[in-house]
Amino acid sequence: EDGIRDDLVTGVQTCALPISHTEKGKLRLVDVNVRQYGVAGKKLYYIDFQGILQSYDLSYGRKRKVVEDVIGFQLNSRFLVFRDSQNRLWFSNPRFPNPEALEFSVGEFQLSGRWMAFRGFWGDFQLYDLSREEPVFSSDDLTHFMVTDHLVVYVLTYGGLIMHDLSTGEDVYLGDFNGDWRTVEKLVAFQRWGTVIIYDHERKETFSLQPFVRNFIVGPSGVGFLEASGDLRYYDTETGDVVLIARNSFDYALSKGSPRANVGYGKNTRTANFNILYADTNHRRLMD
Repeated sequence: EDGIRDDLVTGVQTCALPISHTEKGKLRLVDVNVRQYGVAGKKLYYIDFQGILQSYDLSYGRKRKVVEDVIGFQLNSRFLVFRDSQNRLWFSNPRFPNPEALEFSVGEFQLSGRWMAFRGFWGDFQLYDLSREEPVFSSDDLTHFMVTDHLVVYVLTYGGLIMHDLSTGEDVYLGDFNGDWRTVEKLVAFQRWGTVIIYDHERKETFSLQPFVRNFIVGPSGVGFLEASGDLRYYDTETGDVVLIARNSFDYALSKGSPRANVGYGKNTRTANFNILYADTNHRRLMD
């Protein structure tokens, strides 16, 4: 539910939690009946079946109880944020792991870098700077939000989309929308009557894609989108160009681990077996 929102942090829900020690090439069983886990640096954090948030030192194999009664958490290399069964929000620095109460009656929350965004059950939204331990932005007129290291994008109650620059405090009204919307780094993409609109905050430019876009994915280096015709295209933020990757495409994905997003796609959808190919958007090559 709360997920992991850091590219360098992994986390899933599972039952048993084995750890692979790459130096010895052996699996080490840490715990069983694990509800959620995440890794940041050399520390593993997980919630066990009793709702206890545990930390495990991957270098020395030591386990330590952090806090009890936890239902969800998020973490990165600097901060650990968790919510207890009474919907109270807590945070701590993994180096100095004494939790501090942040807010009560919290519903949704997201962590990105030093920014902590959360919304209460009464609809009030607050953005918190964990480094300075102070709130920097609040609103009671929004329904959904997403936060990155640079931006907060949120939906107003009447449907408008707003982008808030965390470094300058600038607000940009992106307009109305009636479909999906996503943001990564300094890119915001949203749908309006079948057309995908991209706002590149780095360039201060707005770009409208062709109508009848089936779906789109926002990556750190651009936006991949699949048109109704089956053409798979990619908007490159560095050049501002829209590149045709392939035709007759079925599905695709963007790799977040690469500075230049890679696109994979499938074709021959009428048969049971379809090919998976790989496209490097930097060199415009297709590979099996």
